Parts: sequence; structure tokens; C-alpha cells
Amino acid sequence: MYEVEIKVRGGGSFEVFLCNTTKRFKELTVEDLWDKVQQEKERYNSENYRLLFEGSILDEDDSLYESGIRNGSVIILESVRREPSLSGTLCIRRNSMDRLADFDAVALSRRRRQAVALSRRRRQAVALSRRRRHAVALSRRRRQAVALSRRRRHPVALSRRRRQAVALIRRRRQAVALSRRRRQAVALIRRRRQAVALSRRRRQAVALIRRRRQAVALSRRRRQAVALIRRRRQAVALSRRRRQAVALIRRRRQAVALSRRRRQAVALSRRRRQSSL
Repeated sequence: MYEVEIKVRGGGSFEVFLCNTTKRFKELTVEDLWDKVQQEKERYNSENYRLLFEGSILDEDDSLYESGIRNGSVIILESVRREPSLSGTLCIRRNSMDRLADFDAVALSRRRRQAVALSRRRRQAVALSRRRRHAVALSRRRRQAVALSRRRRHPVALSRRRRQAVALIRRRRQAVALSRRRRQAVALIRRRRQAVALSRRRRQAVALIRRRRQAVALSRRRRQAVALIRRRRQAVALSRRRRQAVALIRRRRQAVALSRRRRQAVALSRRRRQSSL
């Protein structure tokens, strides 16, 4: 499905809508584009006009996809007939340059057609080899089916195949049972290992809890011992202060008694002097 814009060289433009209406896939070509252009504008034909896309002339055998045309592309439509050139070197040079550009476009379109033909031949060769391989595989399967039907029709071969089928079914069942027992054994070993790992982790957790409790008890005993030592030191200090206070009281009492005896002795000596006088 393509919706392209056709610009006429010299002025004017119109849109062309291309769609593959057939059920089978058909690659749209430039010829289909020309048919659509002539349906839209009858005066434009491939004999008097040519289509240009990105500076190259489109050939009718080229496909739109391989030419690089996509949905929304702009294609130039110009006349093949040259208008009479004006006199002058500039016009002659311009015509020669246009002619060289046309030659380059023709060579480019020829190379594109050769590349398209080469890719088409390669695709045809690939499709032919694929069909040949399919035909060989189909003939091989047909021969195998014929041989199998021939063997099935023979009674001895049929009984042999039945025994082989029964033996195969028995071996498959034994293999299934063996694999089931193996899976069960593996699951049992895995559960045992998990139980051992769980018990190991539990023992480790119990040992950790025991060590923590022992550390807590040790710290508690240490704190109790420190508190006991502190209390003993406080008691010793208190008893020292008490002894010091008792000694101080005793010294004060002794000083008071000594001063009292001194005063009494002084008073006695004073009375004696008075009595002697």
C-alpha cells in the first residue's frame, strides 16, 4: 500500500494511491505506478514523460520497494521533450549537464535493474532448492509409509512389532518408575540434608543463646562484685571517719578536762596564796 505525491516539473502536483487488490502477494512496480498516473491524469504517459526519484530515472521493470519508494514519497514527473534552448553558452552548458545527468541516471537504473534481476534469480534458486528438498523429503516419507504398510500387512512382522511395542512400553514404564524412585530418593536426601542443616543451625542458635546468657550472668556477677567492693570501701571509709570523729571527740574531751584541771590548780594556788597572806 503506497500513497505517493507526484510533482510535475514546471508546476502542479497530485497524489496517487496504490494498493495490491489481489489475494496473492504481488510486488508493485513502476509500471503499476504509471497505470495509476494515467488513470488520474490521461495526458501523462510513459512515452512523453518520465518519473524521477531522488535524481534517478525510474524504469518500468523496477519494483517500488527496491527503488526506495515508501509511503509518502515525492516523485518528480517531467517531460522527455526538451524545450528550444536559448542562445548562449550558459544554456548549452546547462543542456550538456542535463544530458550527463540523464546518462548517469540511465546507468544507475541499469545497475539497479541488474541488481534486481540478480536478487530475483537468487530467490528463484532458493525457492527451487527448497521445493526440491521438500519433494525429496516427501518421497522419502512416502517410501517409508509404503514400507511400513507392507510390514504391517505381514502377520509375523505384526506380532514381532507388537512384542517390540509391548517391550518398549514396559521399558518406558520401568524407566518412568526408576526415574520416580530416583527423584524420591533425591528428595529424601535433600530433606535429610535440610534437616541436618536445620538441626545444626538450631544447635548453633542454642549455643549462641547459652553463651549470651553466660555473658549476661557473668556481667551481672561482675556488677554485683563491683557493687560489693564499692559498699565495702564505703563502709571502710565510714568506719574510718567514725573512728576519726570518736578520736576527735576524745581529744576534745581530754582538752576540756585538762583545761578544767588547770583552772582548778590555778584557783587552788590562788587560794593558798591568799590564805598565806
